[in-house]
Amino acid sequence: MNNDQLAAWCKELQIPVSGSMEDRIRRIINHFDQLIPKAPTDGDERERWYDFYEQLAMRDIKTLRAQHVIEKDLEIESKFEHATRYLFAEKLKHMPLQQEGTNHPDGLVSLESMFLMWDNKSKEEPGLVNLKEHIAQFDSYMNKSEKPVPVFLVIAPGFTDESEGEAIRYHARYLNRNIVLITAKELKDLAEEWASKNNRKSEEPFPLGILASNGRFVRSRLGKLF
Repeated sequence: MNNDQLAAWCKELQIPVSGSMEDRIRRIINHFDQLIPKAPTDGDERERWYDFYEQLAMRDIKTLRAQHVIEKDLEIESKFEHATRYLFAEKLKHMPLQQEGTNHPDGLVSLESMFLMWDNKSKEEPGLVNLKEHIAQFDSYMNKSEKPVPVFLVIAPGFTDESEGEAIRYHARYLNRNIVLITAKELKDLAEEWASKNNRKSEEPFPLGILASNGRFVRSRLGKLF
């Protein structure tokens, strides 16, 4: 390949184009060396999206494109949502319910005679979501619900310091509703902990009720799970 062809290839891979021919060859080789082999998923492509769960939450476009998780930036939010449904169904053993229309939370599962809802909020680095910007949206979902919603998970890469206070003030108004601020990493770690081979109950549904603690999720509050 000549230098112009290498430059075009670098541009296609979204890696720096400048430098000598040797520089471009080195960058291309490094790019492919960093790729993680795509493991078979028995037909469920959501498993691969789940593998890059934190990167989807953080909208890490460079990594997601390099690993062929996305082709277009617009796919991030949808794949973040589908990976969360996979997490609940396959790791926590709770099948998400079907919802009609488009004006609804990203996910919904039964919690005895109630519902647990969640919403995904991806955000670029530093990835801090401000609950105040979204709380009216979440409130409308809970108000329209045909069953009480004691747990509403907000899943994001991170949260502003003010978000904790916003969740507490909301809970003060609605004592039967808990807005739980949980990062994508924390939720995935929890899912992996429950699904681990060390847990003899891993094929049983995760006890979702223990998530009903308002504000920032703190794993230590849950105590020993198994």
